[in-house]
Amino acid sequence: MERYVRKLTQPLRSPPAVVREVEQADDMKDGTVPAYTRPPVSAPCDGPPVLTVGHYDDDYRGDRQGHEGDFTWRCARCGELVADMLRDLRVGCDDNAPHGQGGLTYSDVFVLGDMYCDTDTPDDHDWSPAPFIRGLESRGVPTRKVAHNDTAAVRQLAEMTSGPTQRAAGRGRDEAVTVANEDTVWGLERHVVVYLDSMYSESVGSADRTGRLRSMSRSTAQVIWVKKVRT
Repeated sequence: MERYVRKLTQPLRSPPAVVREVEQADDMKDGTVPAYTRPPVSAPCDGPPVLTVGHYDDDYRGDRQGHEGDFTWRCARCGELVADMLRDLRVGCDDNAPHGQGGLTYSDVFVLGDMYCDTDTPDDHDWSPAPFIRGLESRGVPTRKVAHNDTAAVRQLAEMTSGPTQRAAGRGRDEAVTVANEDTVWGLERHVVVYLDSMYSESVGSADRTGRLRSMSRSTAQVIWVKKVRT
């Protein structure tokens, strides 16, 4: 009996600006992952443009502007700049909206990257000591680190709601930016995704095979891409 497998290839939630970046993933360009199909009705808007933060690594021969380390997550300055961007996006700001329905909360944000390529990271790829996290927290951004094998924490993330009414009801309780490895949050989404480039992408100058697909595609609105500045 012939098996029939239907592949779902239509982007459901990411805006066109994010979809175009995801489509540049190597896995999609070489056919490992089926390409997106276009919806019959075009999106009402393109969505916010992808924002970028440049990381000046150890090989950069110019002014590094306070950056440090080969990896983006080893750079506190990158964390500070991302925190400033989140503030510009009004993340975590109540803004005195009517009926208590403010803007985005910290729980609407994922910080994702691939730490498996960093063999010097201790404690089974634990994000806690990463200078990037210190940079975020130094600017007042609370963080929630989710380990790859913490199934209870991942289940809690999946159960979190993100509608304005639910966010208003939960405002001030356990609000934090979620920091995790990119393959820890498969199937989960947030309004804002901060994508930290991996070693592979830094070594070849383009997003790695999995980063765009696994990280950027988790965004339903805004992507902040922290990537290496070419020498």
